[in-house]
Amino acid sequence: MKLTLLRNSIIVLGLSMFVFVSCQQTDVKKEAKDLRTELNTLQKELMANPQTLDAVKGDSMVLLYKKYAIKYPNDSMSVEYLFRAAEIQMGLNKNEECIKSLSYIQKTYPNSKVMPMLLQFKAFIYDDKFNDFDKARACMDELIENYPESELIPNAKAYRNMIGKNPEEIFGKMDSTATNAN
Repeated sequence: MKLTLLRNSIIVLGLSMFVFVSCQQTDVKKEAKDLRTELNTLQKELMANPQTLDAVKGDSMVLLYKKYAIKYPNDSMSVEYLFRAAEIQMGLNKNEECIKSLSYIQKTYPNSKVMPMLLQFKAFIYDDKFNDFDKARACMDELIENYPESELIPNAKAYRNMIGKNPEEIFGKMDSTATNAN
């Protein structure tokens, strides 16, 4: 009798735990879906007029993207949301924050498919916004070395050779090459 009661108690406890865990998983999925819906709505509002980026909405969007990624770090959308946050930060001229966001992605998701694009983006920020040509070249070198099969390689090699040069250096060489060809 006691053995049967113990066995039944274990079964009931196991079923209760199963129901409890199932309900928690459903709640987490619903929360994630609700947050994605909120992100999509704000994103549509933000992109309604892409010529002028509303700073308040942009900051709100960045916070929501980061909130999602922190809350659901293993969700496939987290990397994409963090990358979008960095793009918005650059659009708001928050370039140091943008670099921090890109570095966070690089450290947290080193095997992500966005890595080649991230390195090119990071190089552009270092080159164009900070005039830190060594860091920009280092990003391009990392892209070229670590992702040789990337479709970005031809552009990355060309861009790497232009980093730190003024337009006269770049286009002057092109003009003299064209003149020499004639």
